[in-house]
Amino acid sequence: MFADVADSTGLYERLGDIEAQFTISQCLGLVRDLVERNRGSVIKTAGDDSMCMFDKAHDALATAVAIQESLADEEMGFNDLKIAMHIGVHSGIGLLTEGDVFGDTVNVAARVTSEAKAEQILTTRDTIDRLPSDIDLVYRPYDKVQVKGRNEPVEIYEVLWKGNATELTGILQLPPDRGVAGNTRLVLRHCGQEFTLKPEDTPFIIGRDLECDLTINGTMVSRQHAIIEYRRNKFVLRDQSTNGIYIRLQQGLAYYIRREETPLTGEGEISLGKLVDDRPALNIFFKVI
Repeated sequence: MFADVADSTGLYERLGDIEAQFTISQCLGLVRDLVERNRGSVIKTAGDDSMCMFDKAHDALATAVAIQESLADEEMGFNDLKIAMHIGVHSGIGLLTEGDVFGDTVNVAARVTSEAKAEQILTTRDTIDRLPSDIDLVYRPYDKVQVKGRNEPVEIYEVLWKGNATELTGILQLPPDRGVAGNTRLVLRHCGQEFTLKPEDTPFIIGRDLECDLTINGTMVSRQHAIIEYRRNKFVLRDQSTNGIYIRLQQGLAYYIRREETPLTGEGEISLGKLVDDRPALNIFFKVI
């Protein structure tokens, strides 16, 4: 997690060097206190920002919300100044050495933070996917950004907290409604394999990688081509590949998605990267029961 004081240059212009530095130090002290309360640690501070690390994604997001709510509290003071921060959170594996963290996870977190506006919390799909099912958090899709060293853009979500959630519509609520649909199941068949998924069996990953739940070899298949999730009483197919997915329903309707998601209803066929009839070995038969 990166927490960065917004418009620090303006603070220096208005207050002068000494008072502005004191105010920023107070703000970063607040960040440190809240991070440590939520089982995290401040790796380092540089100027007007803090880089923090947590073992759990939900602790990082809980801290981000606590920071924004504290800064929005009029009783916090800061000498009657309006201090705001923009915060970015990403989850993954980093290299910890000599009191610093390096690697792709840090680069993505920094890039996400640079996209955030004052009083905003942005995070990534990787972080959302790591949240426990019982956490109470409100978020919405926000954007996709390119990160240096990555071929594919990173999906960004905005985390909505008390100060800004009421002004937005179309938001999503965590946790997803797992199990509400009762006996709903999704049957998948591919090359003699059959899977019967219950809501709690998701997310279910399909791709070329041997660690996927369903591995499919093919030149048009990405390592982790697609994910099946259960949200709002239905199974949802989410494409995260280079070549997309072709879907044909039993009624004969066919359509294509790429970097999108679609609910799975009825029965039909899914093909990774190629037309449904082009390479039958890549086809997955599905049926919602």
